[in-house]
Amino acid sequence: MKSDAIELQQDAPAMFTRRAFRWLLVVLLALLPLACRSKSESRVYPVRGKVFYQGKPASGAIVFFFPAGTGPAKVMPHAVVEDNGSFQLTTYKVNDGAPPGMYGVTVSWTKPGHGDNDGETLIPIEYGDPQSSGLQAEVKEQPNELPPFELQRGGYGEDRRGTRR
Repeated sequence: MKSDAIELQQDAPAMFTRRAFRWLLVVLLALLPLACRSKSESRVYPVRGKVFYQGKPASGAIVFFFPAGTGPAKVMPHAVVEDNGSFQLTTYKVNDGAPPGMYGVTVSWTKPGHGDNDGETLIPIEYGDPQSSGLQAEVKEQPNELPPFELQRGGYGEDRRGTRR
């Protein structure tokens, strides 16, 4: 029995060390997202806007903001258009906004598909490419309420760019 007590006393520092190490690991893992966030995530500002197609809300359309400039995009603010045509941008968390700067904007709007089939496109495909959409926006270092994007049918000979109401 005496030898068991001696072994327990000798293991006590090892147990304390393991327990302290586990707690330290838990604390570090809990703080890791905060440390990474401050370095990798840019500050964002609320952004609201509206999308209409031929004067009607583009309910269910997907809006993407592509940062202006060269190189790969570090962030891709995006939103889904509500029934009334409004949207709020999301970058890191739902409806958190977007980093300040200039953006090329795209809009994609399709009917739901069945199985492997993509749904029918409801707007001209040019709106799905930041080079051809003609849509731009500036996000400022403040809450932003963008002018509405008014998309048009854009048949042959017509202006295919989005216009502002």
